[in-house]
Amino acid sequence: MTQPLAKRMAAFNETAIEDEIVVMHLESGEFFSLTGSAAAIWQLIDGTRGRDQVLADLAAQFLQDEALIAADLDAFLAQLRAAGLVEG
Repeated sequence: MTQPLAKRMAAFNETAIEDEIVVMHLESGEFFSLTGSAAAIWQLIDGTRGRDQVLADLAAQFLQDEALIAADLDAFLAQLRAAGLVEG
């Protein structure tokens, strides 16, 4: 099992607008617009799932093979970590 992914709650504010999640990084003021699979990943990051479980849940939700989406998931998680929004 991989280490659980958790949002750094003190680092951002978020709001949902229809099918979009808008995340504002509090320190930089940068905004992130999350839709589609990015929004789904963001919602799956709840402190209880590791990368492997997020991958499995995402593949099931979008009816895709895990191997086809693993690289995109890893790249997105790297962006979230680099921005200081996610740890784990």
